Amino acid sequence: MLYFTDLVNQGKRLRGVIHIPVQHNPPPVIILLHGFAGNRTEAHQLFRKFAEECIQRGIACARFDFAGCGESDGDFENITFASEVSDADAMLNYVLRLGCIDPKRCYLLGISMGGMVASVIAARRPGDVQKLCLWAPAVMLKSAIDRLIFPDCRKQTNGEKDYVDYLGNRIGTRFLEELKCLDLREVLSYDKPTMILHGSRDEVVPVSEVVEYHQAIKDHTRIHIIERADHVFSSVRFERELFDETHAFFEDIVKREAEGTDSKDVLIIGKSMRDSTCWQ
Repeated sequence: MLYFTDLVNQGKRLRGVIHIPVQHNPPPVIILLHGFAGNRTEAHQLFRKFAEECIQRGIACARFDFAGCGESDGDFENITFASEVSDADAMLNYVLRLGCIDPKRCYLLGISMGGMVASVIAARRPGDVQKLCLWAPAVMLKSAIDRLIFPDCRKQTNGEKDYVDYLGNRIGTRFLEELKCLDLREVLSYDKPTMILHGSRDEVVPVSEVVEYHQAIKDHTRIHIIERADHVFSSVRFERELFDETHAFFEDIVKREAEGTDSKDVLIIGKSMRDSTCWQ
């Protein structure tokens, strides 16, 4: 079953979709957080397709547009990393109040910058976020934005505001200034099961940065490198591997929660630097 919904945060209406499996018991739920300049559907409909597969497996999904993105209120020019963290916090509060899901089994999944937003929320609210999955996370966000935006763009003036024109998107200088002092070390404090999936040919976030991040939190984290995949896993094969590995992670967690097993004892590290041909 699919429901269109919305919530209000900081005076802006955030529009979203809730996917609920047809079953008697309240299911676990995954909140999907899209990437920079993305939307709740994501590239080649990644989020929509993944959510539809989840409900076939008895897991609910919620996906919203951040303010200034997709169908939500606001201008993209005004977004900041902090504003997206605030939006994600409001999304989590909204989902936890839904009567049709199990609030004790709430998980986050974020792609690219949405992955780092998810990581911040998980670190700040570990009691509410039981598991975390990151697709191509922009673990060194400033470096990723520098690589993505600055080589082929120029500053322009919009009234009294400066902005950067990136492929028709106005990137506010407030966002860029915030990145200069952004400290994401708090995400390292999250100590519950985490899964990282990344493409070996990611053109936005080098796989070496993600492996370094994984090494800092590896006691409770799996990492899986999808060979030859780009930043948004843009082929049927990459997408299938991405979905299969993600389903395996969440279904393993759901199963062990039902059995009362401590999942931290059973999580293993996925592909290592030695195992992956992208390091050769």
